[in-house]
Amino acid sequence: MMDITKNNLVYWVWLSLAFGASNMKKWSCIEQCGGSVVDTYHAAVSGRLYGLTAYEQSKIREASLEKAGSVLENCIKKNVIAYGYESEGYPSKLRSIDNPPAVLFSTGSLDFLNNRAIIAIVGARKASDYSLRVTERIAGGLAKWGVVVASGCADGIDAMSHMATIRAGGKTVAVVAGGVDYDYPRNSFERRNAIVNNGAIISEHAPGYRPLAGDFVARNRILSGISDGVVITQASKISGALNTASHAVSQNKDVYCVPPKDIFSTEYAGVSSLLRDGATPVFSPKDIMMQFAAGRGQGKEFARDLSMVFDKEAQTSFADDIEIEKKAKRNKPDAKAKGRKTTAPVAQQPMETEVPKKEIDYSALSELQKRLVTEIENGTQLADELSAKLEMDISELFSELTELEMMGYVTGIAGNKFVINR
Repeated sequence: MMDITKNNLVYWVWLSLAFGASNMKKWSCIEQCGGSVVDTYHAAVSGRLYGLTAYEQSKIREASLEKAGSVLENCIKKNVIAYGYESEGYPSKLRSIDNPPAVLFSTGSLDFLNNRAIIAIVGARKASDYSLRVTERIAGGLAKWGVVVASGCADGIDAMSHMATIRAGGKTVAVVAGGVDYDYPRNSFERRNAIVNNGAIISEHAPGYRPLAGDFVARNRILSGISDGVVITQASKISGALNTASHAVSQNKDVYCVPPKDIFSTEYAGVSSLLRDGATPVFSPKDIMMQFAAGRGQGKEFARDLSMVFDKEAQTSFADDIEIEKKAKRNKPDAKAKGRKTTAPVAQQPMETEVPKKEIDYSALSELQKRLVTEIENGTQLADELSAKLEMDISELFSELTELEMMGYVTGIAGNKFVINR
């Protein structure tokens, strides 16, 4: 059970309540008090802190250790772990950024982040098929090297980042703007459960907190701060992904961008600007892994030997990856020819009775999900074909397919295809 007094945890929760989770003023107040959160509490309640606005003073009067204790008791009830700034397990990368969170609330232990390379992948909610395909390749490829993939749990690029990582057997962490138990995006429980079972959801806000518009911008500093680098696969000039990239630059983190599908499209204008300003272009996960192999990966655990990154025979682009898959298909033995003798004709075998297809229980599905499953069952497997047939936006389609995959109805395979689970 969580000890709410260990490492001054209850005082760090009080600090977050008193100043607001993302208010930088709390750190200048702690500096006034010699770096002690306990001394900051006593100075605050006795009116000895200077430089506070009237609003900040009223917030301090509203906060109390009793309220902080209630927050932590609620965490225990909801099986949420709270990490104060001084707690063991608090991500060490965050301690070196400007305005680190005083408290992190997590759906589970963050031990899996220790000594691991972490890459954040962010981008548009309404992403193109091209961007989703590239995101799937990058996230899945990084996961196979043992890299933890971080994102924001939103629709589009975020969802694909998390789910492709999970499909590849990797670990993923979602940094959210609301409480870790708050249903955002709406009806995203299946996605969130999949993330929790293969990593964690974290937030600087207590369970139950409903996010405001500014909270989404504020959480971006945590998303970039927890990571070794940030990948942007699609972004317009007003995309929140650019804010995450800006934090990454200020935190001395690497910024990577996938070259835009269309340089004339406003949907990729943000990516073009980042590339012009010096972001590293990404043509395969290998481009990112080479940065770790060159030195940033020292002291981190990887699933594969980093020297393999420099293998000239290894994948160097997504086009190479596709060619490898095509070659594997060409070299796959023909099932009809398997076991056939060339010296004598094979006797005609009696035709086997066809095994009946397993009926699928549609009762738990929405009408749209039923239509999707039926189309896939009838042989329409490519995402873009499904999008055209059902007249669905590609990002909405992938959101529905992701839920179907987490519910066990379909499985995503290479080439943006989906097949029925039987």
